[in-house]
Amino acid sequence: MSGADTAASSSSARGSHGSASGTPDFTPTCLRNGDARGYREGDTLHFQGSGANRRVVERFTRVGENTIDWGRTVEDDTALSGPWSATLLFTRADGSLYEYACHERNDGMENLLGSARIVEHEANASGR
Repeated sequence: MSGADTAASSSSARGSHGSASGTPDFTPTCLRNGDARGYREGDTLHFQGSGANRRVVERFTRVGENTIDWGRTVEDDTALSGPWSATLLFTRADGSLYEYACHERNDGMENLLGSARIVEHEANASGR
């Protein structure tokens, strides 16, 4: 996938809307709660979104063949005394990837694993 394809697919996944010229459109009428605008600046893909009193800027920079540096800055005058920033390095993983999502008490996973243990126990008890 080329850099342009990567930017387009990442922008689409985040629902961002850069202009045809590649310059960001951050007019108040285009930014709704949860709506992001993406643009590329050098080697970094930026996403900026805002809503209510909050502004979030995310930055994705490929820093190695298998590593992406993800940075985020949050500004919220009602909840924070100043900007809050964090970074995290993503490293390419070999093998299958599974979604990590927050589930209420994760009952589904508990039930799946519990059922699997019962099947294993019954198989061992019958000598299979």
